[in-house]
Amino acid sequence: MILDTCDLPMLERGGRRSSCGECQVCNGSRQCETAPDNTTCFAGRCCSGQCIDTDFSQMDCGSCGNSCPPGGACFEGSCCQMSLAGGCSLTLPCCSHTQLCMGGMCCLPDGQSCTSGSSDHCCGFCNNGVCLTS
Repeated sequence: MILDTCDLPMLERGGRRSSCGECQVCNGSRQCETAPDNTTCFAGRCCSGQCIDTDFSQMDCGSCGNSCPPGGACFEGSCCQMSLAGGCSLTLPCCSHTQLCMGGMCCLPDGQSCTSGSSDHCCGFCNNGVCLTS
């Protein structure tokens, strides 16, 4: 007997869900289909079948389909406008999710990739393609 994947429930992350997969649900016909937008998933919310961190996604900021304007960034689910100099403050960092706000500037923390001599801005310095602060 071949079992439909929707017939194989499993426990995952403290809740019960079908074996369909992330951002998929088992429909009434026992077929896997894309979960509705804003359904909770492991890393955030399901948006168009993808699990998105809506706290930092420029295309899905705060909710699915809420795009930040060009030059903007998403910080904790709200769009904010970065200055041309990349300035930031502790009250509104407005840096990408891979950056930190230090000394009023967005910068890349230790361990992030960088290219020596490029416009990559490490919080410290770029050493053999990796940002270091000391």
